[in-house]
Amino acid sequence: MCIMKTIVLITMASLLSIAVNSQIVQRFNYKLMPSGSTYTVTPVFDQFKIDGKKGLASFSNDCYVNNLFSIIIKEVLPKEKLSLLHFGNTYIITFNSNGEILYSWFLIKDEDKNVISENDLYNLYIKFKQIKIDMSKVKIIPGDPTEEKLSNYAEIFGPLIPKDCK
Repeated sequence: MCIMKTIVLITMASLLSIAVNSQIVQRFNYKLMPSGSTYTVTPVFDQFKIDGKKGLASFSNDCYVNNLFSIIIKEVLPKEKLSLLHFGNTYIITFNSNGEILYSWFLIKDEDKNVISENDLYNLYIKFKQIKIDMSKVKIIPGDPTEEKLSNYAEIFGPLIPKDCK
């Protein structure tokens, strides 16, 4: 009789464990880069596909973009977390010629993977997507100098550790 109770309890515990684990949904894919020290972190919920020609971002004011994204980073990540981050954590933003943010992904150092939660990354992603870049301060130029055709989108990147820029 005692063996039956044990079997039933183990079965119930296993089923409960499976049910709990199946409800944990990852919002981001983490892929370790060949260097072994940094993860490429991409959203599962937004599969990036864009048509057009990729160009390069040219800034009339380098501080404009830095300040724009630093404000959001400081808003989402508390000072305590920011102080724990190591140099090299990066955001990458894809935007179009209208200044709309199309996509965002991150490079996260291995030692910081547990500092920045999925919820933090999700909140950064959502806030980034709400930004509209002032295209009078940022231009998209052709990636190939011999190319005359206008480019439709570009990428910019910056540190997840905000720096003040004046």
